[in-house]
Amino acid sequence: MSADGNGTAGKDRSDGGLHIESPFMTMDHSRLLDKVDKLRALQMNSVISLPQIVVCGDQSSGKSSVLEALTQIPFPRSDGLCTKFATQVILRRASKTSVRVQIIPDCKRPEAEQRALQSVDIKLKKLEDMTILIEEASKHMGVQSSSSTSTFSSDILSIEVSGPKQPHLTVVDLPGYIRTTSGNQTKKDITLIYDLVKDYISDKRSIILAVIPANVDVANAEILEKASEADPNKTRTLGVITKPDLVDNGAENQVLDLAANVTKPLKLGYFIVRNRNYNELKSASDSKARNKSEAAFFAQSPWSEINKTRIGIDRLRLYLSDLLQEHIFKELPQVRDEVHSNRRKCEKQLKGMPPEMGTLPQKQIFLSKIIREYQEKVKDALSGEYDGEIFADGEGRIRCILQNLNEKFSSEMTLNGHKFDLLKEPDKSIAWVRSCYQESRGDELPGSMNSRVLVTLFRQLAEPWLKISRRHLNRSGEACQKSTEHILKMIVKDSKLFAGLKNILFEQLQENFENAEIKLDELLETERDGILLTYNHHYTDKVKHSRKNRMKEVVGKSVKKENEDRYAAATGIAQEMTNEHSALLDIMDCLAAYYDVSRKRFVDNVTIQAIEREMVKVLKYVIPEDICFEMGEEEIDDLISEPKHVSEERKMLIQKIKSLKEAEDILKSA
Repeated sequence: MSADGNGTAGKDRSDGGLHIESPFMTMDHSRLLDKVDKLRALQMNSVISLPQIVVCGDQSSGKSSVLEALTQIPFPRSDGLCTKFATQVILRRASKTSVRVQIIPDCKRPEAEQRALQSVDIKLKKLEDMTILIEEASKHMGVQSSSSTSTFSSDILSIEVSGPKQPHLTVVDLPGYIRTTSGNQTKKDITLIYDLVKDYISDKRSIILAVIPANVDVANAEILEKASEADPNKTRTLGVITKPDLVDNGAENQVLDLAANVTKPLKLGYFIVRNRNYNELKSASDSKARNKSEAAFFAQSPWSEINKTRIGIDRLRLYLSDLLQEHIFKELPQVRDEVHSNRRKCEKQLKGMPPEMGTLPQKQIFLSKIIREYQEKVKDALSGEYDGEIFADGEGRIRCILQNLNEKFSSEMTLNGHKFDLLKEPDKSIAWVRSCYQESRGDELPGSMNSRVLVTLFRQLAEPWLKISRRHLNRSGEACQKSTEHILKMIVKDSKLFAGLKNILFEQLQENFENAEIKLDELLETERDGILLTYNHHYTDKVKHSRKNRMKEVVGKSVKKENEDRYAAATGIAQEMTNEHSALLDIMDCLAAYYDVSRKRFVDNVTIQAIEREMVKVLKYVIPEDICFEMGEEEIDDLISEPKHVSEERKMLIQKIKSLKEAEDILKSA
């Protein structure tokens, strides 16, 4: 076939056209086309594009007549229901004549409707009953039925005709363009038809058979404009000019230029045919008579100037048969790859869905698996093993968060845990101790210390502990809640199940938090309200160290007095050490040492006994694994009830995978 579309029809295309080296080239022509037809019957055209020839044009372009002449099937020519859905016509050469009719439902229909349409058994005793067939198929599709006002369907009517004189050809006839509304044609139908035709001709594997009536302005034919939009390189559009016998005198040259591929040139060029006129239709002339009239018409001037290989329905039929075969040779290997790729993709998608849960044991096992995974991830979070997507944003890193909070708590206790800073505020502190000392004197000797004074002073000094420790407990509880909720949410994708498990989680976390609060109160009571008790040697060491330093300071001051002898200096020291001030300093030494030991002990006890033991250590078990086996069936159902859209998606994927596997089997047998 030449670049200007003027090559010869059939196999005698000497320019090298579409000769493709392919493993499919050795296949029988009929078997090759059958494979594509079987793929379409499996609705593979909704998954991948299939190589095909689509016939399109205006409703009054003579499209139905061309289709009838090509297939020798008497399609109705009125503006009836035959143009309200796509019609796939399959022609196969066989020793016996047979007709097979089926409806290929739109994949967007509900599954039940698809099954109903696939099971429709329409009998066609003779081809002349096509009008009855169209009407029956229309009813099944819901076109102009009593229960529907629709005059258009996205389903496909498939008609397969086999016989000894049939060529090997498959074409898809699309509804013709309509521009005005009528009794059974609405504005919605016009839009739907334009959209459907656009979908078909935009498919890169569709050869566009554009039917153009010669008795209109052929240079501005809408179907050529639409085809050009879908096929800008004009490599897969073949023009078929009809109704040359209706061209006005003097307008023939415009049609001849189009037929010669001069005007609106196409890579595949143009064919021109003459359909039967009104009188010939009325006399019910057969195909032989039709072809004879067509040949006689093109033998006349000026039509005799047209390339003979581009005239007539017989040459068009042979050309289309070879064109489709070579087109399939080229595309089928890639189709096979796409089928395989789509099956793998669907299997991966199905694998990523939650397992089907129909029975109680299935639901219990599924829930148990979810809980185990949650427990393992919490265990990882507590041990600092932060691998995986769950811990990527840091929100699930419980141990890290708690470590930082505990350190902050320890620092805050060190900086702000005391009411007075005994070292940095000595004057204020000694005044506070003196006031308490004087208010608490009993029967002790002068310069001695009432033991209750130290208890009272310690309780006042540790007053901020309550506020600081409760704040830390609340922060730690919130961190446990947020982190475990994050881990659970990353594991459980179903919103209903997540909400149910989250309630169980929060109930147990609240109970753990309350236990931690009780433990904190116990620790506060022990440290602040109980007796002052420690066997930590740091206490005595610090007291001794403080007294020693103070003694050095006093002695140092005394010996610097050069005019006094050392005995007098020592006597002054002794006198100074026995007064009230000495007693107050002893109280401060003991208070500071004990507070330091008690604060450190309290910080450790809060983090270990209240937070770690009561809240953190049990996080792994806040959702116990055996809970799913302790729940009743209704409780399980409240947690796990598969949404309808998930169930439908799973069924769709399973069916799609099944169809794709069947498609692979079809293609493997090449």
